[in-house]
Amino acid sequence: MAAALPEAQRGGEDAFRVLYRSVHPALLRYLRVLVGEDVASEAWLQIVRDLASFRGEVDGFRGWAATRGLRKLAEYLEHPG
Repeated sequence: MAAALPEAQRGGEDAFRVLYRSVHPALLRYLRVLVGEDVASEAWLQIVRDLASFRGEVDGFRGWAATRGLRKLAEYLEHPG
């Protein structure tokens, strides 16, 4: 997964698939427990938009992605539906 991160940041679709498959199951479980799958989908849209701006190693990527998920969760809770 470490090699996939910089390639995904440059727009590599295969590399993004590696990241997604690695991080999505845990992120989805976490957000689904709180509110549902729609928040995870919105979080991934934000992750894709912001991916090029991520600075760090692959170990930090999971936390970075989770932060985007938590932000989408907060937005959802402030404005449900």
